[in-house]
Amino acid sequence: MKHEGLFCSVYDAVENRWSMVAVRGQSPSPRSNHAAVMMADGHILIHGGRHGSLRLSDTYVLQVL
Repeated sequence: MKHEGLFCSVYDAVENRWSMVAVRGQSPSPRSNHAAVMMADGHILIHGGRHGSLRLSDTYVLQVL
């Protein structure tokens, strides 16, 4: 399911601050302990993590708008 106008919390290690960025793509479920990286082409890759006691092994690619 595709959604338009989603927002994602992104941490900027250089500025040491969080910000909300608009993204496009399939919305990942809420999660913690996941891996995420901002790729050079302007996409955010999110993989795995946990949702409560459930272990997640899914992968999402979001386009930063």
